[in-house]
Amino acid sequence: MHQSTRLQILAIALFATTALSALDVASSDGASTPGRERAAAADFQAIEIRAADGVLLAGRYYSSPRPGPGLLFLNMCDPAEDQSQWTDLATQLAGRGFHVVTFDYRGFGMSGGSMPSGLKSLDEAINYWRTSWIEDVEAAFRVLATYPDVISIRGMAAASCGVVMAVEM
Repeated sequence: MHQSTRLQILAIALFATTALSALDVASSDGASTPGRERAAAADFQAIEIRAADGVLLAGRYYSSPRPGPGLLFLNMCDPAEDQSQWTDLATQLAGRGFHVVTFDYRGFGMSGGSMPSGLKSLDEAINYWRTSWIEDVEAAFRVLATYPDVISIRGMAAASCGVVMAVEM
């Protein structure tokens, strides 16, 4: 991967992290609308992503009303988190012309498969992400590319271990 691409990925990861913590948007009367209220109105299509080994991953496609660039969002590694952590940001970006795919890693949320047990070090965890989850990320990229209104894939937004996988891509 080119150095400039890695910098773009890291910039998007930083943007996403910052945006998640500041998702209040002013309405036309100047009042602030909290992100949690907007999340209830999120418009997405539930999708299935088939990993290379056949595991079905639960995903969401947030479409823009017009053709535009695509983004793939990569989650944190916290078993208590799932792709819903991206709902507010993905909804806002879809409203601004982006097409966004989110998904749950294998063993997380509604996805099939299981999380590994017995990982004793960060090195073991990173090796697992590089061997199993990276193929899941590639499968999600392939799905994003199939939508006819996605004119190009611009990059990824990532948090936690998702950043590791974004850099690996």
